[in-house]
Amino acid sequence: MAVQEIAIREFWRTFLRTEEAMFGGDGGAAELTEFIGRVHRDLEFDIGPLAGGRREIIISAGGIREAFPSVEALARAAPPLTRWNVVAYRRRHAVSGTVTFQGLSLSPENVRFEFSPGGPGEGIVLYMPGYTREEHSRYLALALLMLDALLGEYDVEMKLGSIMIEHLGPERGARAMTLDHLPRVFDASLHESRT
Repeated sequence: MAVQEIAIREFWRTFLRTEEAMFGGDGGAAELTEFIGRVHRDLEFDIGPLAGGRREIIISAGGIREAFPSVEALARAAPPLTRWNVVAYRRRHAVSGTVTFQGLSLSPENVRFEFSPGGPGEGIVLYMPGYTREEHSRYLALALLMLDALLGEYDVEMKLGSIMIEHLGPERGARAMTLDHLPRVFDASLHESRT
């Protein structure tokens, strides 16, 4: 048996042992975090809110494409669960207000975008107020948080292409659409490329 298969079994055994506490919001997550790291070092999980008597356990690759096969393997290996839905990858959700990372805060309404000439599969250019090359890593992390929320983890990594960031100014990006329009435009662009 492969090392990853053993780690997957250990993860789900631990999940079943701590399931009651996690369902009630009373703990168990710290122990489970140790075991998910054994499956793959980049894997993460989130516990969703209680809705209709069920919760979700969302298994994420943390935006690392190389970890995607491990997400899928872990999700496929889930035992039957009566009160839980197992979800592979973080899904889309609305972003209200601002997104913050290491003291940097921006709202999707203040960020503009345009796709590369070949469409979303070729990449996207984000125009962000205040962007400088010296602060590139912080702005990129913030951009990825916004993109993952607006498009979902899988689509960002598998369908979007390269991500470029430029300073938003009167000459750059002023006519581009605001990022809050991205999901609709992204889906329409993908649909057009298939037809």
